[in-house]
Amino acid sequence: MNKKRLVLLVLLFSFSIVGTCLAGELSFNKKFVDSNSWTLIGSAVKDSYGSYGEVRILKMYNANQEEDADYKKLKVKAAPNGEQTLAYKGRWCEVSIPLAYQLEGTSIQLFGMGNDSTLDCYITGYWNVH
Repeated sequence: MNKKRLVLLVLLFSFSIVGTCLAGELSFNKKFVDSNSWTLIGSAVKDSYGSYGEVRILKMYNANQEEDADYKKLKVKAAPNGEQTLAYKGRWCEVSIPLAYQLEGTSIQLFGMGNDSTLDCYITGYWNVH
């Protein structure tokens, strides 16, 4: 009886890991973001129906691609007609996905725009859609 439970637990754990790995994820490194217009950062394909994605900005750089402690946040949105939200460096941020893009298999674009209209920047981080 204990062996059956152990095998079942191992199988369940294995499937949960596989499910987690299948989430659509984009990793971006030093991606340019314009200060006063929406810039395409990249896209990821949804693996299931859902109304949100998550972005995490790991590092922010100034226009010379140097890390800069003064750069702390930027505006992001999913899809050209998505609702904008602020993403803060070092934290996961939930991003609303418009209804037309919520189906499994849909490619979801992430757009960014600088928080200060005079400061272009570069960012490194992740875009996850589920």
